[in-house]
Amino acid sequence: MFANQQGASMVDASGKLQLNSQAYLNIMNFLNRVRMENLGTRAAYFSPGDLAAIDADQVAFYPWAVWAVYGADLLFKKSKGKWRAMPLPAWTKGGARGAVMGGSSFIIPKKAKNPHLAWLFYEHLVFSKEGYSAVYGPNKIYPGGINTSLPSYLPALQTQLYKNSDGLGGQNLWDVATGTVKDIPGNYYIAPWYNQAVPYFGTNVQRMLDGQMTPQQVLQKSSSDIQTKLVDRQ
Repeated sequence: MFANQQGASMVDASGKLQLNSQAYLNIMNFLNRVRMENLGTRAAYFSPGDLAAIDADQVAFYPWAVWAVYGADLLFKKSKGKWRAMPLPAWTKGGARGAVMGGSSFIIPKKAKNPHLAWLFYEHLVFSKEGYSAVYGPNKIYPGGINTSLPSYLPALQTQLYKNSDGLGGQNLWDVATGTVKDIPGNYYIAPWYNQAVPYFGTNVQRMLDGQMTPQQVLQKSSSDIQTKLVDRQ
């Protein structure tokens, strides 16, 4: 998320590794400063410890994707309704305040009996007003609609599809989320080995948060390991 916000990703369009870069150094320096100034919590996302800290008002800033709203709506207890969503703080003056963090994909299995019909169904859900309104709008299962993502079809963003969030004190999350779309850099690339990089990059980030590595060491070692153990083996 932080990398995409700066117009970067672990690889470029040709698949060349670009982890050891200024954008990622900015991120490591930020995380390391949070550690040194004792301003952050160390807990798995929405784990019991994380939720306890949130409901004890020990957390004030939670940079995450829009789908984190399900925590405010469904998991938070004492702090429910106190939270508000906002665009990400910019890394530089006038810089982007939006980013992607993950995404969704439709898959039609090779053995599908009628793949063309499956495609027509997906096409209806994504590109027709009736379809995307049914996906995101209020229904029996989701009375307020699904507010944990946005349609990828720009015309679908012109009309609010889900209700305001109770977890965010009735805030209009739709306006906040759709307002950042134009700000999201579009040059984000995911390498085929992306998930396999966790033992190399993620582990080193944890070591930095333990005070065992510097930001520069994290990027240098992670880049070297990923290049030799993942990229060169493709």
